[in-house]
Amino acid sequence: MSNHSEKSSSSSSSCPHANNGGGCPVASKIDEIDPLNAMPRPNQQPAPDQPFSLSTDREKSTIPKASECTNEKIITWEYPSPQMFWNAMVKKGFSCNKF
Repeated sequence: MSNHSEKSSSSSSSCPHANNGGGCPVASKIDEIDPLNAMPRPNQQPAPDQPFSLSTDREKSTIPKASECTNEKIITWEYPSPQMFWNAMVKKGFSCNKF
């Protein structure tokens, strides 16, 4: 048993979260989550080193949101804006300098 306690004490000192003061690690990001879909809010800002500006306008689809259909009005999904699409590609490693 003494071997087990020695291993735990040495592994806790190498843990990057061992001395960070506790608390919830995601509490500061709570405002970044959209409560309607539990996803981060869309990034409409230009990416660093983006060589040109892109539209942030989103186009409405004809696909209804099932959870938001009412007798009076049907709410539909929106397609990502060109800027949102660009940011998603950059996040996945795309670079226009590769061409």
